[in-house]
Amino acid sequence: MAEQWIRYYNIEGGDVFYNLQSGETVPIYSKAEGERVGVGAFYPDGHTCVVTRMNYNLRDNLARKLRPRYYKTDLLTGEETELFTAWDRSDVQLCNVCFLPNGYFFISASNTEKGGTQIFIVDETGRDKQEIWSSKAYPYGFNFSPDGKYISYHCAGHDDVYNPCGHYAINVMNIDGTNQRMLHSEAGHLCFNPTWSRDGQYLAFQDCQPPLGDPGHMKADVAIMRPDGSDFKRLTSHREQYFATSFGLKDYRSGGSNCVIFAADGRIIHSQMSEGAQHDAYFDPEKRDHEEWTYDPKVGKGSCPLVLLNPADGSVEPITEREEGKWDFRASLSKDGSQLLYTTYRFGSVSEIHWHDMQTGEDRFISRGLNDHGVDHPYFVNLPDEIVRKIAIINK
Repeated sequence: MAEQWIRYYNIEGGDVFYNLQSGETVPIYSKAEGERVGVGAFYPDGHTCVVTRMNYNLRDNLARKLRPRYYKTDLLTGEETELFTAWDRSDVQLCNVCFLPNGYFFISASNTEKGGTQIFIVDETGRDKQEIWSSKAYPYGFNFSPDGKYISYHCAGHDDVYNPCGHYAINVMNIDGTNQRMLHSEAGHLCFNPTWSRDGQYLAFQDCQPPLGDPGHMKADVAIMRPDGSDFKRLTSHREQYFATSFGLKDYRSGGSNCVIFAADGRIIHSQMSEGAQHDAYFDPEKRDHEEWTYDPKVGKGSCPLVLLNPADGSVEPITEREEGKWDFRASLSKDGSQLLYTTYRFGSVSEIHWHDMQTGEDRFISRGLNDHGVDHPYFVNLPDEIVRKIAIINK
C-alpha cells in the first residue's frame, strides 16, 4: 500500500490515525474545554506545518468569539513561530486558512466588520493583508486546481455578481484572487462543491433542487462542466446522488455534505441511491435548528452503493455491492487513486469505515469507532510515522 496512514472521526469523540499495514491506532482526543490544536497545511519539507491553537469554551463558540492563533511549527523540533491571530474584532470566524506556494496564506473570514465574508491573501507576519473578495454572501467549499493556479468554490446567499439567483452558485478565481467569475447559477438549484478532475479539465459538483420536496438537501444530481463554464451537463436526472447525510444511533449522530470526486481514470465516484430509496432519517422543517432530522429505521428502504459514473457516455460501474438497507458514501481516494476509503451505514445500526482496492476490488472493514458508536469522515494521510505521533502528542 502506497499510503499507510488514514484518519477518521469517532462519532463518540476524537479523531484517530490508523495504520493500514500494521493496524496501529493513534487516537487524538477532543477536549470539551481548554486549548484545541489543529494541524493544517504542510510546507514542502514535510515536517513543518501550520498549527492552529485556540482556547475553547462553549460560550465563546456560541457567541462566535473564538480567536484562533496560527503558528509555523516544526513538528520534529517543536520550534514555533507565530504567524498571525484572528483579526481584532472578536466575532470574526476564519473559515479556511490555506498555505500558498509563495509563502502567503489564503484566508476566508466570515462575520467581519463589513457584515459578510471577506477573502484575504496574507503574508506570514499577518501585516501584508490584501483583500481579494468581499460580499454579504458566503463562499466556501474551496478546492485548488491540480496545477495550483485556480480556486473553485460555491457561493451561498445572494450576490449580484457571484450568485444572482440567491441559492448556491459555482465560482472560480485565480490563486491571487483576480479574474473572479461565476460559472453556473440557476434559480431553485443548490450547486455545491465544485471539485477538479485530475487533469484540471473539468469540474464536477452536486446539483440539488430543494423546491422538489427536498428541504433537507438529501438528493442531488451530478453535474459537470469546464472551468470556464462551458460544456455544462447533468450526468444524472433522477436526483440519485446521496447528498446531505444524517445518520447514526440516537445519542451518536453524524452528518455533512457527501460530495462526488474524480477517480484516477476520469470517471466520477458518487453514491447512487436506488429508485424510490428513502433514508431512515428525514428532514422536518418544523423542528428547531440542529434538531430538524427525525430518525426512524422503519421508514428506510432501498440501497446506495458507490459507483463509477462515466462523464462521456453516462455508463455506470459498481464499486461496492448493492444491498438493501446499506448506504455507502464519503468516498476518499489515495493520492495515486488506487485506494478508496468510505463510510457505510445500515439502517438502525452504527456506521463503519471500509478500505477498498480500486484495482482488485478487495474490500476491508476498518472500524466501527470508539465503543462501537460509529465513525465517519475517513481520508488518507500521506505522512511518516514520526509525524503522525507528533501530531497526536501536541493534541494531548
